[in-house]
Amino acid sequence: MNKRILSAIIIILLIFAAYVSINNPQLNSIALYIAMPLAFGLSIVQYGNPLADNKYAKMLFLLYCWIGITYFGAYHQLAAAAQMKEILGVILLSTVFANMAKNPRSIPWLYVIYIVLYIGAIKYAQTNLLNIIGEDERASDDILNANTLAYYTFYLSCAIYILGDCIQHKLPRKIMRYLFFGIIILSGWIALITASRQVLLIQAPLFLLFLIIRYGLGKNKYYFYIILCAVFVWLLSTNTVGSIFEGSLLQERYEYKLEDDDRTLVLQEAIDVGNSNPIVGVGPGNFVYYSKYHIFSHCTYTELYANCGLVAVIIYIVIILYFVITQFKRYKNSRDNMYLFFLIFGIFFAIDNFFYVFYSEIWLMAFFILVASHSETYYRLKQARKNPIYG
Repeated sequence: MNKRILSAIIIILLIFAAYVSINNPQLNSIALYIAMPLAFGLSIVQYGNPLADNKYAKMLFLLYCWIGITYFGAYHQLAAAAQMKEILGVILLSTVFANMAKNPRSIPWLYVIYIVLYIGAIKYAQTNLLNIIGEDERASDDILNANTLAYYTFYLSCAIYILGDCIQHKLPRKIMRYLFFGIIILSGWIALITASRQVLLIQAPLFLLFLIIRYGLGKNKYYFYIILCAVFVWLLSTNTVGSIFEGSLLQERYEYKLEDDDRTLVLQEAIDVGNSNPIVGVGPGNFVYYSKYHIFSHCTYTELYANCGLVAVIIYIVIILYFVITQFKRYKNSRDNMYLFFLIFGIFFAIDNFFYVFYSEIWLMAFFILVASHSETYYRLKQARKNPIYG
């Protein structure tokens, strides 16, 4: 079969899976058990095993192998099996992204998949949540957690931004650059309806840094900083942001004392459980049974520590650190702003992992592999232009 046709089929399968993942729970079963395994198989046929040449896929697979070992010591085997099933989904989707990102022409479409994922999530929220939430309620239910939109908004911002650089055609690239400014307004709305504190904690500095990369490092940087200062002064003088959030549930949640927040208490519980079981933890997905709140710790690092021990945490941190350090070195040597984007993404990804558990979430972890694989393809192409013999 023609490689372009094969790639198109894989992209279509993933777009379908992304759109129905939240928006249509019934079709989501078809996506998980048919579309994704089919996309996985087709990507293997076209590109082979990503473990052969993708360092991040190798390290992530090593992490999941270790988690698989800890499965056998889990007290609640059903919970452990359920998480291993989720991890299998992560492996399938991550493999597809690692393979597809080898082709530079496919990379923009892989980011488009996350735009479709976001559209599906927003549509579900509008249909099922926004018409029932009250002043003291968040846009959240068992299918779409309020915090999920926060993490998806972070990914959407990165996807829209990078598409504004990596799309070759001028008109779509310009559209993405204009859309990026719209994401700023969208982030504020998402923060309000979800009362998710990490939206502003992540999005505000993320946008500022992305704007500086795109507009503050070029020839017209002085105009950019003048406009930025003017906007900042205007916001302070009019108290625009404060008036929007005043009296909202989001403001109320920001005023919680850290020591009174349930998440802080659960984090400490996870650390205590990990300290009592430092080698292999209590088993995948088992920490909830050791918490008096019966919830997961909402932090990748502490959840891994409690469930799978210190080895799992070390492997995960090494993956992120390796990515961040690699991008820093490449930017330092080349002063290429694309590496600066990868670097900033890696830092914010590491920070965002303090607010939620990423390693077992199919769409959350796969995005990291997408960006990491993109960074490797970009580096390979840059080296090939310098030295045609490279690779």
